Amino acid sequence: MMGVSFAEAVVTFEKLQSSYQAALSDVVEKGEVEIKRLSDGYVSAVARLENEFQAAGKLDLLLKARQEREQFLKSGKPGADDTPEIARLTAILDQNQKQVRDKVSASVSELSGKYIEQLELLQAELTKSGKIDDAILVKAEVEKIRLPVDQAGKMAAGVPVNPSAPAGGDQFVPVPTIAPNPVAGNPFRDGNWPVTMALPQGNYRIEGSHQIKGEKGRQLLLAAGSSFAGTDKAQWMVGNSLVVAREVSFRDFTLRGDLGSVLHFENCTFDDMVIGKGGPWFGGSYMSRWQMRNCIVKGSFIEQWNINHSGVQIIGGQFERVEFPSIEYDAGQEPSEVARHEWATFSGVRFRKCTLPASVLSLTENCEFDDCRFVDDTKTLEFKAPVARVLYVTNCTDAQRNVPKNLTLEMKPLVERPAP
Repeated sequence: MMGVSFAEAVVTFEKLQSSYQAALSDVVEKGEVEIKRLSDGYVSAVARLENEFQAAGKLDLLLKARQEREQFLKSGKPGADDTPEIARLTAILDQNQKQVRDKVSASVSELSGKYIEQLELLQAELTKSGKIDDAILVKAEVEKIRLPVDQAGKMAAGVPVNPSAPAGGDQFVPVPTIAPNPVAGNPFRDGNWPVTMALPQGNYRIEGSHQIKGEKGRQLLLAAGSSFAGTDKAQWMVGNSLVVAREVSFRDFTLRGDLGSVLHFENCTFDDMVIGKGGPWFGGSYMSRWQMRNCIVKGSFIEQWNINHSGVQIIGGQFERVEFPSIEYDAGQEPSEVARHEWATFSGVRFRKCTLPASVLSLTENCEFDDCRFVDDTKTLEFKAPVARVLYVTNCTDAQRNVPKNLTLEMKPLVERPAP
């Protein structure tokens, strides 16, 4: 974008937008690569501590270091262990990661500021030329981009900067970068499931029941462009694992995650799929965690939704023809607290021809609803603290007769929805 002259007739809004997004992606991607390098170094350093503690016969310290390494591999975040050796490594990691995020934040702020300057020049030229509708489109782009510029400090808090991220994006878990070695053959046929593996691109057929045993450090990468299709009663159960899939399609089978599994899907499609907690192991909250970024989900989702079993982060994308079940809460779980949890959210999502009870609506933020039906939950819920949600609707039917006390669901026309 540097040096673009607005006197040239070839300069268009679309070209400016495309150039900005490409430059922004490059900045953020380089930052993510550096963060990944620092994270790998931290894991290696903690592993060396384990060896040192073992050689010195210090069992308690060895177990603490092992717990820290395993927790970091699972969550991507260091713990709060005050063991001096571990705390020193954590402080170094925090300092180095902050430097990377500060640098990315500054680059994004500078890049976005220059983009806005060029957009405003273009907006003025379009206005002078009488192309008012085009000028309004450019103005909307300026307003959308200006918010991340004003909040450039997000990256310093550990949040990848993305101009199209939905409101509330500072709470979302970033998609981890993993690069395990490809596996040979077809593991669904051969039963060959190494601890870390990448499934080569291909069209996979899921028949019968398949299970990946949960093991320490298990990672699974599904190659972009792959498809996974099943038959009646076909099921794929993933044990305690980190799963990453981008631009992958899933159709007609059940996908389960056992205790501790975290599954990330980006730009994927789900047709008549059932997802959620599976396996024999239980404990803690949000036992299997499912993040979907800009995915399309059609026909089905979670059949029986115990919120303690299946946590979700749904960011952008669309749900179509899905009849959501009422959310079930375990003893000690309170609906208003769940509605504020990072693993219980739909942000910037479009729902089309869906049926949604109040418990699911309480998890939505800046979402739109087209030809949907709102219904009561199967059980009476009690929200102890106020929760307010705005639903941006068109052609929807409100069949609710018993909205829980302290839950406010305000419906507004779709045209009033802020840009996601």
